[in-house]
Amino acid sequence: MGHPKIDHMDVTYNDIGNYLESVTIVLHDSTYRQAFDSLFISTDGAWDSWDYFVHDGGERNSVSTGNVPDDGLYSVADNYTYTFATTNRTGNPNGINDDGSLTLLNGSFGATQSGYNITYDFSNFNIILDPDSFFVAYAPWCDNDVIGGGTAPVPEPATMLLFGAGLVGLAGFGRRKK
Repeated sequence: MGHPKIDHMDVTYNDIGNYLESVTIVLHDSTYRQAFDSLFISTDGAWDSWDYFVHDGGERNSVSTGNVPDDGLYSVADNYTYTFATTNRTGNPNGINDDGSLTLLNGSFGATQSGYNITYDFSNFNIILDPDSFFVAYAPWCDNDVIGGGTAPVPEPATMLLFGAGLVGLAGFGRRKK
């Protein structure tokens, strides 16, 4: 709804040490960006158990409830609550409430934009991701949809063998019925 429309998100991490290097949001059809971005990071894949939060380009305003934090990179405590949209998609979470559950790590941290790419550079922060299970989400504006993704566990070879055997069995059963 509205702008920006998101094409996709790229998450880059270092294979040695699994340090988060960057998150790039690629815009779809316009370079227009309403700066009130929120980036959520779960280092262990639990999508609603955020470890880090970035608020970028906004302050408390009439379209959010709760205590909207200042710009920057934060660590998130277990007892966090969300801020919520008050227009368009009223009641949708759009950030993390600065009610004592956020610890500021860097107040000048934010994204840079070059054309269609909005990039958050984490190379100096030693955020370690579980490469088999992490989740990153981005809210482009206070009441727009959220884009998110991460890694899913890769099936073990025995699981794939069982799946393949099941498909062969189904194919054989189908041929027998004819």
